[in-house]
Amino acid sequence: MLCAPPDLSSLEIPDSWLELAERLPQRGRIAILGAADAGKTSFAWWLAEELSSAGPVVLVDADLGQSRVGPPASVGWVHYGTDRGEFEFVGDVSPASRPAATIAAVARMTARAQRMVKPQWVILDTTGYVDGLGALQLKTAKLQLLAPVTVVAIGPPGRLEHLRWPWRGRQEVCWLKMEPAAGCEQKEIERRQAWRRELFAAWLEGAENTEYELDHLALHHVPPPSALERLGPQGLQGLLVGLDDAQGVGLGLGLLEELDLSRNYVRVLAPPYTRQARGLRLGNIRLNPDGSQREEGTPWRNNS
Repeated sequence: MLCAPPDLSSLEIPDSWLELAERLPQRGRIAILGAADAGKTSFAWWLAEELSSAGPVVLVDADLGQSRVGPPASVGWVHYGTDRGEFEFVGDVSPASRPAATIAAVARMTARAQRMVKPQWVILDTTGYVDGLGALQLKTAKLQLLAPVTVVAIGPPGRLEHLRWPWRGRQEVCWLKMEPAAGCEQKEIERRQAWRRELFAAWLEGAENTEYELDHLALHHVPPPSALERLGPQGLQGLLVGLDDAQGVGLGLGLLEELDLSRNYVRVLAPPYTRQARGLRLGNIRLNPDGSQREEGTPWRNNS
């Protein structure tokens, strides 16, 4: 499992973080919500370090575009302080494109982590997708799956109040507010893209052509045969895919070279350790082997 924890060595910990940590329950699930660049990830990893001295902590990373656990476009978990963890490929760097797949991945990765580690705390880091009806529905569904859960809402007064509306008067979600730390920096789009490119390149390192018979693969996010025919042989080339083990857990990433349902055949550019894959998940992103995004658009959207 490749993890890239944030560097907190130069971060000045604000008093608000310390005060909020003291208000948390002695065990349970903690979901961190906030807009982009609110400091969610820094707070999540700092909190994991703080809590780990009292018991095992699992950190679930659902920030698809800026993932620190597993590859981008995935939801991953790690037993904090160890290299033990897993991921599930969602297929896009934005949950707006695949909300159902995102929710399913969060639920399954959280459940597997709890079963395998039996942690005292589970900390969920989320994306900055907080505005609009789709974001409200997505965040509400995640909290329903995690409930009972403590929510840490990071933002200026009133900024995230709409996400609280479904939980007013209900006890299964405890809502704690915290303003963003002064040291949180705004990340330019170019920096975000460069970060993803480096991570994609790392997960594709050593990739080579691998052929699979479709009879041995569970397929996800594959459009109907008629749609594949309209795309033609080149229509899927370079599409990012996730390769799973026999339990549906992510093994690695690859780039689709050819998919032919009539010949029961698929060819993927992927690292050698994925040769024993038993599942294939098609993504929404076209990449080059160096991790850079291809200029052609994706062949479809919203295939959750």
